[in-house]
Amino acid sequence: TGVDARLDNMFTDFERFITTLIKHKREIIEQNANSESWAPKDVLDYLLWSNSHNGLSDLELLRNMNTFFIAGHETTAVTLANTVHYLAE
Repeated sequence: TGVDARLDNMFTDFERFITTLIKHKREIIEQNANSESWAPKDVLDYLLWSNSHNGLSDLELLRNMNTFFIAGHETTAVTLANTVHYLAE
């Protein structure tokens, strides 16, 4: 149906965005690989560092980022909704 196709397209676009983000971060890490000052700063940095040491597949990396991204937005949305509700009371 039309809704299913739109959701599939949205999911594909989202995964493309995350894949681009991973690629960009990998490039940054590779550029700074020899620098002693580089250290992981965020979840994606740690996952990429783990990927190079523990062998996460690209699909596992992508799925983990999907989970963190969506979970972060969901908890933020719930927190904001509760804040607005309590302020309205």
